[in-house]
Formats: sequence, C-alpha cells, structure tokens
Amino acid sequence: MTKPAISAAPETIDIGQGLQVSLFAAESAARVPPESLGAGGPEGGEKDRPVAILAWHGGGGVDGAPDMLAPFCRQLSAGGADVIAAGYRTLNRDGATLEQMRADAAHALSWARNWAGGQQPEARLFLLGASFGGLLALDAALEDDTGIAGLILLNPVTDTGPGGFANRVVDPAVHAALSPRALLADGKTGDESGHPLLSRLRCFIAHGGQDEVVPIAAAREFAALWPAGRCVIKEYPNAGHGFFNRPPHDENVARLVLAFIREEASAVTTPAAEKSPKKPRKPSSLLPAGATLVFGIGAQKAGTSWLFEQLRASPDCHTVPTKELHYFDALHIKGEQSHINDRLAHLRRVVDTLTPGADPANRGRLRTIQVLAERLSIHATTPGDHRAYINHLLTGYAGQKIICDFTPSYSVLPPEVFAEMAEIGPARFIFILRDPVDRIWSQIRMSISAAQPKLADAAFETACAARAAEMHAGRDLARIPRANYAGTLEALDQSVPSGSVHTVFYEDLFTQASMDEVCAFLDIAPLPVEADKRVGLGRVSSLPPETEALLFAGLRPQYEAAFERFGAAVPSAWHSRYAALCGETVPVVAPPTAPDLPRRAASRLVDLLKGRGK
Repeated sequence: MTKPAISAAPETIDIGQGLQVSLFAAESAARVPPESLGAGGPEGGEKDRPVAILAWHGGGGVDGAPDMLAPFCRQLSAGGADVIAAGYRTLNRDGATLEQMRADAAHALSWARNWAGGQQPEARLFLLGASFGGLLALDAALEDDTGIAGLILLNPVTDTGPGGFANRVVDPAVHAALSPRALLADGKTGDESGHPLLSRLRCFIAHGGQDEVVPIAAAREFAALWPAGRCVIKEYPNAGHGFFNRPPHDENVARLVLAFIREEASAVTTPAAEKSPKKPRKPSSLLPAGATLVFGIGAQKAGTSWLFEQLRASPDCHTVPTKELHYFDALHIKGEQSHINDRLAHLRRVVDTLTPGADPANRGRLRTIQVLAERLSIHATTPGDHRAYINHLLTGYAGQKIICDFTPSYSVLPPEVFAEMAEIGPARFIFILRDPVDRIWSQIRMSISAAQPKLADAAFETACAARAAEMHAGRDLARIPRANYAGTLEALDQSVPSGSVHTVFYEDLFTQASMDEVCAFLDIAPLPVEADKRVGLGRVSSLPPETEALLFAGLRPQYEAAFERFGAAVPSAWHSRYAALCGETVPVVAPPTAPDLPRRAASRLVDLLKGRGK
C-alpha cells in the first residue's frame, strides 16, 4: 500500500477576537469515504462526507502554539480528515489566565461548528486535545457538547483538583471546581453512568507509560469513569510526554485516531429508531460540591457591609477581599457599567505611577495593579459564561459551605437575571430592608459627602436638604431602583424559590436573634453579634422635619407594600413614622402564611405602586 502524501503548509484563518486557527485540509484522495460513515445510498451516488477535528496544543498554558501539533495534524489530514489547529492566549506570550484560555477555546469551538456545517450539513466534528489542550477540549465539551461527535485525548490533563495537574496557570486550590475528572465523576455511584456526557460521547485516549508531566495513572483513572465500551485507552509503555507527535509513534497513533473516527462517525449516524434514548441533561453547577452561593442584595445603606463582615468571621463562609464585585449588575444594567469603567480608570492611574528602573515603591503599585486586574478579569468573558466570575470568587477557597457575593445594587436586577444567578449552582439570597426614609437620607448624605467632603456642618445639611428636594421634584421616589423594595421582592418572587430568600430588617439586624436566623437560613454555626461594630456609617446630619415629610410623601407606597407583605414583622419605627406623617395607623397583623403568598403579595405590591390601593 502506498503511503499517503503529507499535505502542504496549512492555511491560517482569522476567527475573530484576535485568534487564529491553522487549517490542515484533508487530502481529497484520502478523504474518509461515505460508506465508512454509514452514509448509505447508491454506489458512487454520495459525495464525500467531511470529518473535521478541532485540536488544541499543549504547553501547560504557559507557552505553546498551534504549530506544535503540525506534524500530527499532517498525519491526520493525509488520512482524510480536515484538522483545525486552534490558537489560544498563553501566560508567557499574552499574560493570559486560565479563564481567558477557556474563553478562547469556547470561541474556537463555536467557529469550528459553523465552519464544519458550512462544508456540509452532515459533517462530523471531533475535539482533540494534547496535554493541556486536553483540559481545554474537555472543558469545552462539558460546557456544551452540541454537535460534537467524539473526544480524542493525547497524554491529556484531566484533573485540576488536589493531587492533579498544577503549574503557574493551574492552581488546584482555585481550579478544583473545573476538574473534568471531578465533574464527570459527580453523582457516579455503583453502576450509575455519572455525568450525562459519559453516555453521549465516546473517547479515545493515547498515553505514554513514561510520561513525567501527566502520569499515566491519571489517564487510567479518567478512563475508568466511562461506561464499558465508551472509552478506548491505548498505552505506550516506553513513551514519554508528547510521544504521539514524533516517530516512531506518530503514524501509529494517527492511524488509531482515524480508525476511532470512522467507527464513531458510523455509530452516530445510526438511524434514530435504533439509538438508545438520551438521558435528560441535568443542570451543571459551577460551584464546588457541597457549596452554596449567597447573594447579599440588601438595599444601599441598609447594613450589607456589616453583615458581610460578620459572615467573613465564620469558618463556614468564604469571602473575597472585595465586598461588592458588581458582576451581574454591570453585566445586565447599562447604568451599572460605570463600576467597570471606574476600575479601569483606577488601573490606568496606578500604571501611570510606575517609575522606571529599580524602585522598591513599584512593588506596592504592582500589587495594586494585580488586584485590579483580577477584579476586572471577571468581566473579560462572553454573555452566559460565568466561569471567570466563579473562579475569582473561589480565590483562596478552602472548602467552606458558603461562598459570599454581597453587592447591594443586585437589588435592581430583573427576574430573568435572578433566575440566571440561581442557576449557577445552589444559591440563596439575603435582602435587607431599611426604613425607606432613613435609607434614602443616608444615601443622600453619602453622596454629598463624597462630592463635597470639606463642607462645614451647616452647609452640608443645606446641601443634603436641597438634594432631597431635587430628588422629590424630579423623580418618583417609590420607583427609584435601589429604593424600590417592592420591585425587588416581586422580581425574586417570580424567579427564585421562596425558601431561597431570607429578608431582614435593618432595624433588627444588629441583634443576636436576627443573626441566629441568618445563620439558620445559611445552615452554618451560630455567630456572636458584634453590635457595636458598624461599617460605612458615613457623615451624620439630622433630618429636617420638612425634608422628612417630603421624602415620606414620595416613599409612602413602599411602607404600605411592606405592611401588606410582612405585617407585624415590620419594625415599630416604620409604623411610628407612618402614623406620625399620615395621621393614621396601619393595622398590625401577622404576615400571610398561605402557600400562594408570593403570587398574592407580588400582585398587591404592583397595585400599590400603581396607585390602585393603599
């Protein structure tokens, strides 16, 4: 038999987002024939059916480029498959993080799907990953295996958890939740098949017995996760890392890969009636096993900082240094994108302070730059991909039950975003309500103090009163997003199970009883209350009676909505202010307990805000 000719230089293609791929086109004379793929039809009546392989190179994410795979890609293209060698950013060349590399891999997969479909609707797409590229291939498939015909892994990284692969890019303490081995093993007991991907795709693994970068034991353990017949592993006892890319093993491995493709492509084209039914796809969690993500969405100036600091002291809770991450609000609310711009501006200012040469002062500046870059990295992602955000949240994570994101402005989010937040993994929400007039007066004082920090007391009080009058004249105070408790509660009712939401009143927050309720809701050990420790109190100024009346007139629907929903649970100070400024009292009743409370309450709140009820 004549040895197939090795294809010429690959074609370089720009695929957007600053990325390129190298296309090794299949030799037309050797293209995988339709009869090998179960295409059927009259003899000679079918066109060749394209098979594409999307391949990611190794290098540990530290270095590497698509041309590392060129010799092996040429072997595969000479055997009849189109091979797309994908580039991605690396640490040494681009300063890239693992999250950026994963995003690049997801983008390449999206492009390859479209490319393969454009060649011919029946084209089959396989994913190939070598070494670190195996991690990217598995990650991409775990995120979305739509249109993927199978996996080809060559001395692959399959485990990023403790005891698994680790280097300057992969930190098991940070990236354990991304480990393909752990994700595929999730829920696997006895004869159960584990993750749905195990029953949908087949996998081919080739590994060297003398591999010192990724021990062959890791490949064996990974292969053992798959049901019988779903994973083929070929071991080369005397081969080291990267053996498949050079003689004497390159031709043999390429031949086995092509045989796997032919077999798998034939299997996936079996008539639908003969296929075994697919198991329904279970929702995946980006969180470590056993962890719950808790969102603190209390209204602005309502004590979220204090509660965040209390929970930070709990051994059951994990927090990052930055309390307000502003991830979901900046992602979905145009007006909240200023948080990203502010951090970018801060980063530029610090960069401008760097001095040339050997300057010890640069150490602190560089650390600040690193912190800002890490905070900004959560926004360097595509819509719907929350992995960068979760990885940042997991910085320093040590197995705690609770992972905290306390960002008060999340209270302005619509129902569909709350639902998106709840789908990341097990999630709970804490919403803190403060007397509406007191809260907005505190917000006004904070705003004036920040804008004019040197005002004398009298001038400060005058400026605050003027701001309150301006807000009342120009806006419907009851519908200001951060003041609209009723709107936030309605959005939560529509999107989040009622048992996943805990409401707290600011006036009760600093008590042991209230903290015990929070801990019980989070299922963590009780915490002693540090009632004297307050956070972010700001500049104090008395509230003039005329300003109080003005603010109350605008916020009255929020009081009535709270009375309607929470009854006797509303603090007495709210009732006292309402009675003093309205000349009437609200009957104090127990809050409704009927099963349909969320729906009835939400409807009533809407009526109140539209002026149809009191």
